[in-house]
Amino acid sequence: MSIKTAVVLGSGGHTGEMMKLLSGTDLNLYRPIDFIVAETDKMSVEKVKQLEESTNQKLEYQINFIKRSRSVGQSYFTSVYTTIMAILYSIPLMFKLKPELLIVNGPGTCIPCCLIVFILSRALFFIPKCKIVYVESICRVKKLSLTGKILYSLRIADSVVVQWPELKQKYPKSVYLGQLV
Repeated sequence: MSIKTAVVLGSGGHTGEMMKLLSGTDLNLYRPIDFIVAETDKMSVEKVKQLEESTNQKLEYQINFIKRSRSVGQSYFTSVYTTIMAILYSIPLMFKLKPELLIVNGPGTCIPCCLIVFILSRALFFIPKCKIVYVESICRVKKLSLTGKILYSLRIADSVVVQWPELKQKYPKSVYLGQLV
């Protein structure tokens, strides 16, 4: 039995960590995988292809593009507009994909996807219930990132996975599994 999975990739380090996480996983359990990438992120598309080559597993995947929520260095004021655009792009995408599992690790692009999946599967029941798993970055030792704080405090994510025991102590509802990447 396989789980229909969606994975949000962010630029640079977020994609690198997600690729390390996925490379240590039996990807046959997660079929198909719908990767969600910001439309300007060409590097993540290449990393997906490299993942398939490096794991020697034939992936059943598709790459889907949405608007970027916030670019590095973009002001919070203007990111309101770009986040709204990303949410509008996420609505039909999540409705089409109907994932059973959504795995994210922090890029701003994941917030609209998580929000839409949460609303569609829990409040409106338009799609089957989808588990949302947020994996905090390995570089976050003392406090959650902004994305982590939003998903944790609003209880949007079913699981917030941290990689340091200090974070587990500070955020008791998180899950500590040790260092995953």
